[in-house]
Amino acid sequence: MYHILGSQILGFILLVVVFCVVESRPNERPTLRTRQGQAEQGYGANRIQKPEFKTHYFDQVLNHFIYTPNSYTTFRQKYLANSKYWGGAQTNSHIFVKLGGEGPIDVNADIIQQTAPVLKALLVKIEHCYYGDSLPFGSEEAAYKDANTLGQLITSQALSDYAMLIMDLKRN
Repeated sequence: MYHILGSQILGFILLVVVFCVVESRPNERPTLRTRQGQAEQGYGANRIQKPEFKTHYFDQVLNHFIYTPNSYTTFRQKYLANSKYWGGAQTNSHIFVKLGGEGPIDVNADIIQQTAPVLKALLVKIEHCYYGDSLPFGSEEAAYKDANTLGQLITSQALSDYAMLIMDLKRN
């Protein structure tokens, strides 16, 4: 059982690392090569439209692991959603989630948008807490002021934030 669970965790970590690497270079556009080998700039040689994301906020629990009255404090975690291609929950359509890196989320076209029409997927981009508009203590100054507030900026809390938001999306 531990070896199966370990391989699932390793696969999830690899997925997170891949998305974080992609997210860390949002201003670079991929270079595509035609059959003749000529380079073309842009997303799918400019065939893909800029995605139509709507901004949403999720009331996220500040601490997922300590059960004291202070741990039930919430903050607004920002996420973007594009349901243009989504087949709906009744059709068991996919939900593609891009996890935010160390910065605000963007609406640039990327690989998840290329496959969404084919698979009728809902596109979601979740902002990492402590970055962009998802500040747990209301402002950057308050969030970064000392070890007590920065103590929530750990991988396990961020992964739990993502899991809670995704489970809420699936329910609703």
